[in-house]
Amino acid sequence: MQHLHNSLATLDPRQLEAGVLDLSVRELQDKDLPGVVQLVEVCEVHSLCLTHNLLQDMSMPMPSTLVYLDISHNQLTSLDMRGLSTLSSLRTLLASHNRFEVSEL
Repeated sequence: MQHLHNSLATLDPRQLEAGVLDLSVRELQDKDLPGVVQLVEVCEVHSLCLTHNLLQDMSMPMPSTLVYLDISHNQLTSLDMRGLSTLSSLRTLLASHNRFEVSEL
């Protein structure tokens, strides 16, 4: 949580006021996601950018208010529907440049 706290110190408050939370290139890990989710909820964020971090698992339920989610350039191996199933307002999901595994049908 301390790592997330340090990352938040450089946020632009004008972006948060506009409903945008850009946490790109902050070396965030899975353990930081609860704090991110809490910040999204408190600040009424609708666009969340988590690109170029160290995320491996997105199984934590995300706030339903998100319309835009960018999780590209991480270390994800799958898109866990437990984390994404709550995104009823989502219109854009960017998830390229991860380590997705293709399973046989």
